[in-house]
Amino acid sequence: MYIQQMRQRLLFSLIILPSLLWSTASFSNSKCNDAVKDSDRTNFSNNPIVAQLNLRLTDPAYKVIVLGRHGKASQTNKFTAAERQEDPAKVELDIERPLAKKGRKAANRLANLMSHLSFRDVGMWGSPALRVQSTAEPTINVIGDALKVSHFDRSLYYADVPKEMQKLLTADEHSHINHAFFWGHGKTTLALFKELTGVTEGFLPTAAVMFVVVKADNWKQVFEGKSEQVEAYAWSPNKSHQIEGGNTPVASLESLGGLESAVGLESISVPSLNQEATNQGFQFTVLKGNYTPSDPLLNSP
Repeated sequence: MYIQQMRQRLLFSLIILPSLLWSTASFSNSKCNDAVKDSDRTNFSNNPIVAQLNLRLTDPAYKVIVLGRHGKASQTNKFTAAERQEDPAKVELDIERPLAKKGRKAANRLANLMSHLSFRDVGMWGSPALRVQSTAEPTINVIGDALKVSHFDRSLYYADVPKEMQKLLTADEHSHINHAFFWGHGKTTLALFKELTGVTEGFLPTAAVMFVVVKADNWKQVFEGKSEQVEAYAWSPNKSHQIEGGNTPVASLESLGGLESAVGLESISVPSLNQEATNQGFQFTVLKGNYTPSDPLLNSP
C-alpha cells in the first residue's frame, strides 16, 4: 500500500502537476494575448484626438476619469428597475447577465483603444454585474502594471454613483491615483458624467467611453467643479455610431450637438480636430476653459 501511494505521488509530481501548471500558464498567456484580436484592432497612431488625450494623460496638472458603459448584454433575465425593486431575486439574475457576442467584440475594441493611451497610477471601480466586469476585463489586461486599484462593488450597482465615487477618490488611501475608471450602466455612468461636467442631458450607448479631463491638483477639486479647464473626449467601438471616414462624433455627444447645446454651458467644439477624417469617430469638446488653434498642446506632434 505504501509503495503504491509513493508511486502515485511520484506520477503526480512528474507528469500530472507539470501538465496542470503548463495548462494554467498557457491559459493565462492566451488570455492576455487574445485580449485584443487582430480583427478588432484599429491603429490610432495618427489620430489627432488620441494624441491630444495622451498629452493630457502625461501632464501631472490634469486628472482624468474614464467613464465606460458595459457592452451589449444578453436579453435573458433583463428586468426593469421597478421589477428589480419588487423582487430581489431578479437583481441577482440581472447581475449574472453575460455579454452578447457583439458586446464581447466591443470590449476587445475598447481594449485596443486603451492600449494606445498612456495611463499611470490607475484606480478602477465599477458595478459587480457580470456584463460590466466582462467589458472591463480586456482593458485591465492591456493596462497591466499601471493598474493600482481594482474594485467592483455592490455600492456601485444602480446606486448614487457620483456620491460613492467622490468618496472613493477623495479618500487618503487613493491620493496616489492619477487616472480613474468607472465601469457601469447607462444611467449610473451618465449620472457621474453630469456630476463632473454640469451637462444636463445626454446618452451613452453600450460599450462607449467618455474621458473627462480636469485641470486639478487633486480629486477633491475635480468634484468641487472649480477647475478652469474641463474637457470631454468620447468614443464608441460601435461602427454604427460612425460613418466611413470616421468623422461623425459618437452618439453620446452627437445627441447634444457636440455638447454645444448643453444647458448652462458655453462649450467649444474644436473643428480642427473633430472634422479630421483621421479622428476615427472621436469627439473632443472643451466644456470649460479656453481653446485657440495655436494651442501648443493641440498642435504638438
